[in-house]
Amino acid sequence: MLIGGIVTLALSTFEWSIPFQYGIWGASFGSKVIVLNTTLKMVFISGAVVWFLV
Repeated sequence: MLIGGIVTLALSTFEWSIPFQYGIWGASFGSKVIVLNTTLKMVFISGAVVWFLV
């Protein structure tokens, strides 16, 4: 359930940020920004979950 929540949050961030990032940065650089933002969010949330569980 916890992993599903992390994945859902990452996907919603990914879907929500596509029009915003493409509008600001354009398609090529916007794609890189979206991937970076989604990855960093997943890493941060996973790290926080591990920290709280340990």
